Amino acid sequence: EYTATFKETYKEYRVIFQDEDGTELSKATYHYGETVTAPANPSKAATAEYTYEFAGWDQEITTVAGDVTYKATYTATKNKYTITFENYDGTVLYSTEVEYGSMPSYVGDTPTKAGDAENTYTFTGWSPALTNVTGEATYTAEYTTATNVYTVTFKNHDGSVLATETVEYGEVPEYTGETPTKAEDNTYTYSFNGWDKELTAVTENTEYTATFKETYKEYRVIFQ
Repeated sequence: EYTATFKETYKEYRVIFQDEDGTELSKATYHYGETVTAPANPSKAATAEYTYEFAGWDQEITTVAGDVTYKATYTATKNKYTITFENYDGTVLYSTEVEYGSMPSYVGDTPTKAGDAENTYTFTGWSPALTNVTGEATYTAEYTTATNVYTVTFKNHDGSVLATETVEYGEVPEYTGETPTKAEDNTYTYSFNGWDKELTAVTENTEYTATFKETYKEYRVIFQ
């Protein structure tokens, strides 16, 4: 009798590890039942929107039972960016972190800009206009400018008001009323002689008072 004999040849199985996009990270051959060794954890580059962290392989690593491919998986965390709101002079009014793609909002006190003698300022919004977040951004308060208006009062010698008018900062007031008068007395007659100070460009509420030139009254005395 003759009995057949056989040569044993190990079956080899291919074990591949790939990144999420299919890039091959490692490839090795194993025999049935052997323990698979995984490569070092891969990484995935962050984008403007997300940061990625390795979360493991798409299937449990077990002893070899056949050809197998493992693919990396990642958890994605949406990025947050610092959004700063500044006043016209660079003073930080409010700062917050906002997720990528979200619309930032300002929740601080309404911005203000101190007026001066010439102008008053009113907050109108932000520059640039608010847009969905794609990175760190700074917004600056904007204001409209209104020229201040002041009251100019013209008075007679006795304090009575002859006229009032509103005049913008920097303009020279003009009296358009009737010529001021002052009643004569036993000693003098009076003629209007202008105002107590020169009419100049307005920088604040101002009063002007009429002044008068005195002329002696003359009386005739006759001896006969």
